[in-house]
Amino acid sequence: LILADLRALGAAVPAAVRTFPGGDAVRLPAPPRDAGAVLAVLYVLEGATLGGAVLSRRVLRLGLTLEHGAAFL
Repeated sequence: LILADLRALGAAVPAAVRTFPGGDAVRLPAPPRDAGAVLAVLYVLEGATLGGAVLSRRVLRLGLTLEHGAAFL
């Protein structure tokens, strides 16, 4: 979706950004194992969710939509 937004906004997308380094094999980090780590993950996810809601309202004022430039947001 980020790449689609960049293209919709007329940005050049270099070939190096189009694929993950090393091909399809992407290694994910281990899941959190204790309560503190789980709470930290939830804190970050909630902050990202709330921040996305605030930003999405603001970008609508700029004329961006889900179909044009704000799909990732």
